[in-house]
This record gives sequence, structure tokens and C-alpha cells, in this order.
Amino acid sequence: MWEYGKILLVYELERARRHTMAYDTLIKEAEDLSEDNMQEVIDFILFLKAKSTDKKVKKKRKLGVFKKEGFYMAEDFDETPECFKEYV
Repeated sequence: MWEYGKILLVYELERARRHTMAYDTLIKEAEDLSEDNMQEVIDFILFLKAKSTDKKVKKKRKLGVFKKEGFYMAEDFDETPECFKEYV
């Protein structure tokens, strides 16, 4: 499992290929991690990637979803309820 985790981490980091201070620090710190901690880093990277792609995907609204269920609105819907009349 360690080799797979290390390969996955190296792949993700090499794919970015950004030689910035943060990238260099991440590589340096990752080299000394245990197998369990390395897996946590990999899981967190994948979590962050999934989280960022979730924001990009917007669900389209479907029109007429409740059409068959029927819709009821009370006749006095626009009237102020008794408990709020003192504030109006």
C-alpha cells in the first residue's frame, strides 16, 4: 500500500508541476511521513479536489416537478396573521 500511496502522491504533485515554495515544502515534508500519515495526506488531497469540483457542478432545475401533486394555497395567504398585526 505504501508504494501505491507514494506513487499516487508523486503523480498528483508532478501533474501540477508548479515549483513554488509551497510545492517544494510539500515534497520535503511528505518524504518523512509514515505510511499512515502519507495515506491521510493523499486522502486529504483527493477530498480537496472533489470539494472544488463539486462547486463547479450546478444542478439544473426541473420545471413542473410538483405538477402532479397539486398545489394548494390558502385563500387568506396574503393576509397578515393575527399574531403579527400589532407589528404592522
